[in-house]
Amino acid sequence: MGHEVSLMPPAYVKPCVKRGKTDAAGAEAICEAVTCPTMRFVAVKTVEQQAVLMLQKSRDIKSAAADDAHQRAARAPG
Repeated sequence: MGHEVSLMPPAYVKPCVKRGKTDAAGAEAICEAVTCPTMRFVAVKTVEQQAVLMLQKSRDIKSAAADDAHQRAARAPG
């Protein structure tokens, strides 16, 4: 259809927001950010890359929960 998908990191768009968090303000910030000559875009991840990242994140969350439970048990009076 003649469109090319480009992803911009939210941290790069955030400085362009001039007023509150509304859809119109966000759209205006994106339009301003995309015209900035120094804007860097993020590569689109494949399904396989997303799956690997999801597994890693799940393991991190599970590990953090286990560490949290272990610390609570160690602090418990007894």
